[in-house]
Amino acid sequence: MDDEQEGQRADPLGEGLVIAPSLFALGPMVLDAETGGQDAPVLVYNVSPTTDTAAGLWQQQEEDRTAALSNLLGHTRANVLESLRSPMSISEISRRLDLSHPSVSRHLGVLRKSGMVAAERRDNLTLHRLTHLGEAVLGRSD
Repeated sequence: MDDEQEGQRADPLGEGLVIAPSLFALGPMVLDAETGGQDAPVLVYNVSPTTDTAAGLWQQQEEDRTAALSNLLGHTRANVLESLRSPMSISEISRRLDLSHPSVSRHLGVLRKSGMVAAERRDNLTLHRLTHLGEAVLGRSD
């Protein structure tokens, strides 16, 4: 056995074996416990998903994103952020979400301080809009 093949061997006795599928591995490879970082040898093998499966790997379902956003920000604040897909005043948000003006104002204040929302004056009206961060949190890619 030559040195190159010898480098592909690992002894899993007593440590177990971690089996890891990979979209990026060109072929199977064995990583020793130190290199694999798993306290056990790692067998990496190539997987070739179907076109439909591959597309779904990087696309999060909309309902999952909405639930995660609600868990992160709270239901009401997530709804306020969602309502700003186009710039709006506190009154418009209040009407749309059936919330009091003070409640909308408090939520917008938190969203502004976090950098997800910006406010701008237009004549005698203050409009609130998403920042790039707010758009990213909502999953916009533009």
